[in-house]
Amino acid sequence: MVAEVRAGVPMRAVARAHHVSLSTVQWWCQRAGARSLEEVDWRDHPPIAGRIHRTAAAVEDLVLGLRRELKETSDLGEYGARAIHRELVARGYGMVPSVRTIGRVLERRGALDAARRVRPPSPAAGLVSARGGRGSSRTRQLRHC
Repeated sequence: MVAEVRAGVPMRAVARAHHVSLSTVQWWCQRAGARSLEEVDWRDHPPIAGRIHRTAAAVEDLVLGLRRELKETSDLGEYGARAIHRELVARGYGMVPSVRTIGRVLERRGALDAARRVRPPSPAAGLVSARGGRGSSRTRQLRHC
């Protein structure tokens, strides 16, 4: 992409040709700077974070143990991520993970009961609209008079 831009092709055309956004082409050109393409180290920025912040195993074990406890003893039958978070706060644990983090822990450890929800595909083009099809309701009323 950088070579094409340097050859005089507009950045927008390069972006279209490579199916990327204009900002992506601009980013690569800025990264290359004025150096020759052979001098640029294209590997110096990994595509993922260098450090992943994973919840400690002890905290994950605590979450799973509390889930089992709530599943057996909860009066309302609540033992999901929100209930676990609420219980950790009530018990006064110092660094309580967020509800989303607790949900990730449950998913990662295979503790979720239900299957993941999948949205149905949108209806095919040309099907009757939600408003009832052809014409407005006022037109249909007048036709039946």
